[in-house]
Amino acid sequence: MKRALLAIAGGLIVSQALAVPQISPQRIIVNPVETELKVNVWVDKAPNNPNATPDYFPGENIKISTKVNQDAYVYLFNVDPEGHVDLILPNKYASGDNFLKANTTKVFPGENDGFTYEIAAPYGVNKVLALASKTALDLNTLAKFQSNQGFATVSATSQNQLAQKLSIIVKPIPQESWITATAYYNVARPGSTQVEETGNLKVDANVDGAAVYVDGNKVGNTPTTIANLTTGTHNVRITANGYTDYSSTVTIRANQSTNLNVTLRREVRSGNVAVNTNVAADVYLNGKLYGRSDLTVRDLPEGTYTLKLVANGYETYNSSVTVRDGQTTAVNVTLQAVRYSVRVTSNVNGALVFVNGKQAGTIQNGAASFNLAPDNYEIVVIAPGYYVKSARLNLGSNSNIDFDLTRIQ
Repeated sequence: MKRALLAIAGGLIVSQALAVPQISPQRIIVNPVETELKVNVWVDKAPNNPNATPDYFPGENIKISTKVNQDAYVYLFNVDPEGHVDLILPNKYASGDNFLKANTTKVFPGENDGFTYEIAAPYGVNKVLALASKTALDLNTLAKFQSNQGFATVSATSQNQLAQKLSIIVKPIPQESWITATAYYNVARPGSTQVEETGNLKVDANVDGAAVYVDGNKVGNTPTTIANLTTGTHNVRITANGYTDYSSTVTIRANQSTNLNVTLRREVRSGNVAVNTNVAADVYLNGKLYGRSDLTVRDLPEGTYTLKLVANGYETYNSSVTVRDGQTTAVNVTLQAVRYSVRVTSNVNGALVFVNGKQAGTIQNGAASFNLAPDNYEIVVIAPGYYVKSARLNLGSNSNIDFDLTRIQ
């Protein structure tokens, strides 16, 4: 069968319980809330250019395609320049199911459908609205299928009525769970020579394979040339893993090629390191002094660093620390005081060794050993029947002291 395809026109309004959709002369309806859900819609004469308005003449067939990035229910509305509304999807033909899996393109009419969409008057620019929702919509107040009828009868007899009914339908839906897109085509009079002014955009970047988006729609990867863009201003975004997104606007002029050469900057992923110690210590990361603990070193590029902590009178601490993006890595260290070995030897076994007036050991097998922090010490050795002997020691390294005790006569 053949079906004359009428086109969408006018300002469609979809309201939200928490946010009021914005009305756009170009896109008809826009969800003001940024959503992860995306939908694309296009006609077969302009598969890569959502801003194009290709000409179709009465009697020609047209195919409409749509795609979502997440599983969703998609509703296609068609309003002609006189305000007549058709519900294209869902329908009761072979490909009429309106549930689309993520990243799957669906074409209407499909290969197994028993009909074609044939262009017919009225003449003028038409719009096709795609509304995607994560949950199924109840369209009973807007459209109903009659017996043996492939397409629903829409109760909205004007663009404004369609807007009012849709606003009621989507009101209960969470604002982040729906999104719209619009495609255009022109029903041209036979023999007319209406030609849309277009130009080309050549995009290159310092990173091959970066994704290129024009007006929110992916159009290729760098380097690429986008042909037949409508004249005027377009939004361009370029993305690549590990690089900061680039966004700008370009102006397309009729029959001209515009060059856009972009230098993407490496994405700086950074974190912090918080160093806490039991005594104040100099903090070095990769050999650079950042200050004295306790302190937090901020905005370090992600990666692994050598950490060194230095404090007078304490053992130097060496380790590694990993910085992760958006995180603060805590390093808690108890520095150990420096200790030197002192070995005291004597000719008298059993002699007592005193350090700064306190007994520190006993001579056994000719020696006594102990560890002391760097400082000034008085070492005294006492044994019954022997004269007392002492020595002063400025300890700055491992030391040996020998005491030859003399018997008392």
